[in-house]
Amino acid sequence: MRQYETFELQFAGEALTADYADIPLVAEFTCSGESKTVKGFYDGEGRYIVRFLPEKTGEYSWKVTGAVNAEGHETCEAADGVHHGLVKAVDTHFEYEDGKLFTPFGTTVYALPLPEDKYYRVELIDVWNRIRTVLNENAFGTTKLRLPGKEGLAVLATRID
Repeated sequence: MRQYETFELQFAGEALTADYADIPLVAEFTCSGESKTVKGFYDGEGRYIVRFLPEKTGEYSWKVTGAVNAEGHETCEAADGVHHGLVKAVDTHFEYEDGKLFTPFGTTVYALPLPEDKYYRVELIDVWNRIRTVLNENAFGTTKLRLPGKEGLAVLATRID
């Protein structure tokens, strides 16, 4: 088990033929007196799975109850430097659980379909910095755009009469 990496327990049990989603399967993970409860699920062919994301290092005990019953212990080692934990909002930005800055990446528009009988002015709007840049002054039809890979961008097409 490693900090910020999904830990998975798999168990063999009774094969279900219906009602896969509504099974009683719960696991409780405890480390340093702090407990977290997660639900497990049926994965088919008699296989039951519980997944858990350990947020801190140390000795964990776990107990699974419901469709299958089991218990055990795991040692959670420190994060490997590649995994940083869950993302959370901090003031006006996002951070991983370990404090590393998280920069979200938005969708890029590769082609903008515009009517072929009119011309359009296409602008790129940086909503964070409030900057507008003209990408194409006389666009029509399917217009290809090259956009920077940056969050907070929008595209505005205004018809030119």
